[in-house]
Amino acid sequence: MTEPRKEWTDTRLDDLKSGIDKGFDSVNSDIRELHAEVKKQGESLRGEIKSQGESLRSEMKACFEKLDARFDKIDARFDKIDSHFQTLDARFDKVYGVIIGAGVTVVVALIGSQALL
Repeated sequence: MTEPRKEWTDTRLDDLKSGIDKGFDSVNSDIRELHAEVKKQGESLRGEIKSQGESLRSEMKACFEKLDARFDKIDARFDKIDSHFQTLDARFDKVYGVIIGAGVTVVVALIGSQALL
């Protein structure tokens, strides 16, 4: 086994510095490649998200239009029901008039029959 040197020479230090510089250059190159790849994937994802968002908006718009149409039908039904209730109210008003008239006639008849006695 060789014994490690106790002294560093300028040549050895220069070699060490050169090796470290090469290592950092390699790391920097890898980082640049990763940055470019992440940027490319980010742009791709943005496009995909935008496309899906537009598709989702279109689907939601179609669903809301269907719901609006259904609500319009329900509104028409309620209008028809309201019309029926107005007709019933008019009929009840007539019946109440007849009942009150009949009641007044009965009361007048009773009073008249008592007056004759």
